[in-house]
Formats: sequence, structure tokens, C-alpha cells
Amino acid sequence: IPGNHDLNIISDYYIGDMTMPAEKTTPAQFVDMYQNYGYGMAIDRDSASLSYVCEPIEGLRMICIDSEGFYDPRLAPDNGEEQIHSFEKALTWILKKADEAREEGKQVFAMMHHNILEHFDGQAEYMKSYFLENGKNISQQFLLHGIRLVFTGHTHIQDIAKNYNAERTDSIIDIATGSLISYPCPFRE
Repeated sequence: IPGNHDLNIISDYYIGDMTMPAEKTTPAQFVDMYQNYGYGMAIDRDSASLSYVCEPIEGLRMICIDSEGFYDPRLAPDNGEEQIHSFEKALTWILKKADEAREEGKQVFAMMHHNILEHFDGQAEYMKSYFLENGKNISQQFLLHGIRLVFTGHTHIQDIAKNYNAERTDSIIDIATGSLISYPCPFRE
């Protein structure tokens, strides 16, 4: 799934003190590059984002969510201006795929780049770019549609956050995994 450094709208490289625009990776190129790491296993793709669904093992549906904005000509308005996709546009598709998986008796989990739950007090307020906009509301919608486990990244921390529905009868867990480029190079098995 793409993160904030994969499909940058504004990408530059530097020659001395000069800044030059860099060639950008297109959504199609990204999907092609990652065919062997998820997209080749897709059983369905969202037409409004780079989100997809796969079933890596029988009975387990993984909803891979593109939580990062990118330029996609398919989303451009008629006047030709660039448009950034919104997570909200993909949300209907995500919830539909979760419902379909549950109807088929599959276990469902999701993964996306941005945190959906706060991993420390004030994260949504002070580190907005690390947290899915409207994450609290979206996490409750995920719960209603059977998504109770979400793997995330972006903050480069190893942490697990949990939140409940209003009745405290159901919960959702956000498992944040650090980055191999950050000491001590964490990973999960």
C-alpha cells in the first residue's frame, strides 16, 4: 500500500543549491512495481484509490487501504485541474468489501499507512498528518462492518492502541509497526 513518500505530488531533487522537479511515480507504475507484494494477489480493486482486497490464506480477507492522497487523472474534474483523492471516497468501497467478506464467512482485517487510533494523548491534534483524518469516526464504522484489526505505520513506532464502541461491547485494535530505516529497525512476525 502506498505511504506518504511513494506517490508524492511535489517531488524535488537538488543540484547544489538548486531545486529541480523530479519525475513522479504514477499510480499505475506503483501498482506495477508492487505486483509481487500485494497487487498481484488482488481479488478486487477500488476505482477511486489504490486500495485493494486479497485473500492471502483461505478464509482471511485483507483490505489494503490507500490512506494517502495522490494525483490520479481518473479523478480529475472536467476542467483538467488536478484533484487529490479523499479517504472518504474510498470508505464506501472499503465497508462494502468488509460486509461481503463477512457474508462469505471470512475473517477480515485491514492495513493502511496512517494510524486510525491515537497511540498517545493528543496525537490527532498535534500530529494530524500521522493520523487518519476523522479516524475516530472511521474506526467506529470499521467496527460496525467487522473490521476489528488494522495494521498501520507512518509514525515509525512499535505500539498497539485499542478503542471500543459506545457500549464497550466491541473493540478495534490499531497495530503500528516501526520502520526498518529507524533504529532499532523493528519488524513484526
